[in-house]
Amino acid sequence: MAWNKMTSYKKTKEWKAVNQGAGEEIKASADEMEGETKRKCDAMLLAAQKEAGDVRQQALRAAQATREEGKKEAEALVAAAEKQAEDIRTKTQKERKAVLAQTEREAYEILERAQEEAAEVRERAAQAARSICQSTMKEARGIYLELQDEMNAMIDGINQAQNSFMKSYKEVHQILDTIPGKLIQLDGEEDELED
Repeated sequence: MAWNKMTSYKKTKEWKAVNQGAGEEIKASADEMEGETKRKCDAMLLAAQKEAGDVRQQALRAAQATREEGKKEAEALVAAAEKQAEDIRTKTQKERKAVLAQTEREAYEILERAQEEAAEVRERAAQAARSICQSTMKEARGIYLELQDEMNAMIDGINQAQNSFMKSYKEVHQILDTIPGKLIQLDGEEDELED
């Protein structure tokens, strides 16, 4: 232990001697150390600023990518809605044409049958007595009213098909009208990210 104290004392003494002899060197190198420290601090500051700029650029790129992805998704939704609306419109037009064609065929057949029956009635009326003629005319009137009722029912069916088409068309447009609001909201979020 005494040896350790002695060694420690000797080292301290030697250190003082070295420092006293090199006092001027220490004073002279203090300015150099300050300059070196300042250069290191400046280098560290530049590195930190560069890293902060890199992080900001990465954040901006991520925000831009998110915006682009949102825009693509919105465009895909709009395209899908437009396609669905077009499909609904096409399907409704086909159904409407089919109903109209079927109605026209049925009306033509009914008209042909009514004309044939009317011709038969006229022939029988000419050959039969007045009472039979009146009975036949009453029957012809009933057929005509039934035909008119059927035509009215068919027209109502066509009107219902048209109303259904318009309702579907309006619903699709309501869906399309809500999508641009989301796009505007996405643009606002982009401004906040840039700020």
